Amino acid sequence: ADHATGVFTARHFAVRNGHQDVVKTLIEADATRPPSAPAGEAAAIAFLDPPYGGGLGARALGAALGRAGYALVYGAGDAGLMGETARAAQEAGARITGFIPRHLYELEVANHRIDALIVTETMHERKKLMLGNAEAVIALPGGPGTLDELIEVLTWRHLGLHAKPAFLLNTAGYWEPLLALFEHMVAEGFVGAQFRDYLTVVETVDELMAALGEALPARE
Repeated sequence: ADHATGVFTARHFAVRNGHQDVVKTLIEADATRPPSAPAGEAAAIAFLDPPYGGGLGARALGAALGRAGYALVYGAGDAGLMGETARAAQEAGARITGFIPRHLYELEVANHRIDALIVTETMHERKKLMLGNAEAVIALPGGPGTLDELIEVLTWRHLGLHAKPAFLLNTAGYWEPLLALFEHMVAEGFVGAQFRDYLTVVETVDELMAALGEALPARE
């Protein structure tokens, strides 16, 4: 299709689906299996280095998610690793739902070829709806946007607001400095050792898919 099958404001989307706040419908791989929609968290960057966008990264992840029957919830962008993941997942049969804030939608950076495109009023609303519609969170190599989303997911987990698994795809060791910072925070007493348990770090897409299968309920 040339355009998304539905473009809604977040308020309209929530009312349309019978919810006043976080929406938990529409995200299904097909009509016969329960929702399983890992949220793909990756900043929209202007270029792709081969290790991150190629066989070890975004395209391989998207294809693997689609083949496994998962749906994908993401930030609705059409560029960078985010766009690469979504395109590969859709080509492999995944249902794709994107959430994008109005100011970015008006800049025409949204992917209109996905199954549902929801326009939010703020970045915070976007992140809240993405997490609310996902059963798991995956972070790929990215910039400050990815880091912002990942830290918020981990903080909300630390505060007891959710118990969803989060995965960090540490392609080519990209996230090693961040992981070292987390260890430093634990060592200095700013967060408890249980913080480590909120994030599963994997090196390859195969490892990620195996960990994802173990973490989510069995699907028919």
